[in-house]
Amino acid sequence: MADDQLEVLLSRLERPARPDPAFADALFEQLISESGLRGRKRFGRFGAWPWLRSDHATVARLAWLAVIAALLIAFSALLLGPGGRPSLLSIVPSRSPSPSPAASVVVPSPTAPATDAPTAPPIESGVMGIGDLAPDWSGRLLDGETFLTEELRGRPAALFLWCLCIAGPQARVFLEAASARSDAMSLVFVSMDMEGTTRGLVDWLDVSTPVVHDPDMALLSAWGISGWPALVLLRADGTLSGIQPATFGKATLDAILDALAAGDLIPEPDPPEPVPTDDQGNLPLTTVLEVGQVPPELVGPALGGGEQSTIDAAGRPSAVLFWRPPRADGSPQDDSPLPEALIAEVERRSGGIELQLVAEGEPAPGDAGGYLERLGADVPVIFDWAGELQDRWGLVFTPTLVLLDADGRVAGIVGSEGIADPAAALDLIDPGGATSPAPSASPQGS
Repeated sequence: MADDQLEVLLSRLERPARPDPAFADALFEQLISESGLRGRKRFGRFGAWPWLRSDHATVARLAWLAVIAALLIAFSALLLGPGGRPSLLSIVPSRSPSPSPAASVVVPSPTAPATDAPTAPPIESGVMGIGDLAPDWSGRLLDGETFLTEELRGRPAALFLWCLCIAGPQARVFLEAASARSDAMSLVFVSMDMEGTTRGLVDWLDVSTPVVHDPDMALLSAWGISGWPALVLLRADGTLSGIQPATFGKATLDAILDALAAGDLIPEPDPPEPVPTDDQGNLPLTTVLEVGQVPPELVGPALGGGEQSTIDAAGRPSAVLFWRPPRADGSPQDDSPLPEALIAEVERRSGGIELQLVAEGEPAPGDAGGYLERLGADVPVIFDWAGELQDRWGLVFTPTLVLLDADGRVAGIVGSEGIADPAAALDLIDPGGATSPAPSASPQGS
């Protein structure tokens, strides 16, 4: 049905004017025809139903037409993914699938088809082309000092515009290269992430290279860069040598920086890893973990100092939650469920399950610890400052809850729905815990 016809229909329903019966009949016939319902067993006689014909009340006819239109719209929503992307009836699988935020316990499929021939999407600048002088820009270093791009001129420079939104080892790889090459070229780390995450990353890696904190993405906007994370390469005279997506590993980054320093042709970036999808083109919760298999060990900086490992709970069932800590006052970063229900359910089971939290950064330094202190919860936390732990387990979404049995094997993987109401998920590794008596007090905020 054309948009102008639908607008006319709605306008006639909203106005007291008398509609044209011929228009109503024609519109009804078109709705039935386009919906494909005429050939269905239960709907084949729609056109013969007397209350929908022109010799009956026009308002009643149009009311039914509006109901049918609404049903068609709802039916179309089932056929199309969010934002109008093809879903059930798509001939070509969607390349931008939208996950369900309420994913339940799943068994990852090792045979899920991967996207064909992945390539790194090009990143361009709307302000400068290859060989153009990069515009001067001033920002703020993490220590509060002023940063000026014009001061980079005189030797080759590479700026990595980064945020934790793309998990992986690239932040560490770049910062290690920056430390090793500081005498030969200028390597600048531009963090577009939160202050707490940026400081955590810098402290974890003991960074000495300049770190610009740019949470408003001002440099990205000033240079008209079309995507991120991005590696911006400048020649010694300040002109643009290239912009690449952050798909590099250590070997590729070394080759890129060597070519930049020598004035040679810059190598192509690594292609992105193919991502398995299901029959509808939707992403799985994990591209690595498999139920029944032991996952790779995760080790990272712990809340309070030292390191924490996911095998520290060996011999007991454990639940590992990847989450985004809220601010210390409890206000969340997004609409993801907070772990209060999970923490309370684990406590209710009186030690039957070991809970570990893997924190994807934090808004401000100390927020994760402050939040748990407000709850009165003593839960071990591993910080994943660069997203490497999430990448190691192939997790696609945050939050995700991974359930491990007493032998350390994956028993299940759970999305947002299971985190908000975790009892059924925890029963996978603690079947008798559902009948355990509730504790006298649950974690409460002050």
